[in-house]
This record gives sequence, structure tokens and C-alpha cells, in this order.
Amino acid sequence: MGHPTFRAAHGGCEIKFGRSKVYDLIRSKRLVSITEGRSRRIPENALHDYIRNRIEEAA
Repeated sequence: MGHPTFRAAHGGCEIKFGRSKVYDLIRSKRLVSITEGRSRRIPENALHDYIRNRIEEAA
């Protein structure tokens, strides 16, 4: 079974960011994403990694 992924626009909902912010994070390589066809997907573990990195930066 595949790993859970979110469309980029919906991945932002998981971390309470707007679509533009999510794409900015992807462009800056702070949030990992993959492409499936023409759709940009964010693996669930990439969201967890982003949040963990933000917590470590804040500490």
C-alpha cells in the first residue's frame, strides 16, 4: 500500500497554511514534494518533518 500524500493545496490545510505559502515552502526546499502526473503531492511524513524542523529551530 502506498504512503499517504496530500495535494499541495490540501497539505496546507493540515498545517494551517494557505496554498501560496505551501508552494513557497516547496520552492525554497523547506517542504518536500513529489509530482504524480500534473499533480504536486506532499507526503505525510514530509509534513511531520517540516513541523519537527520548525520546533527544533524555535528551541
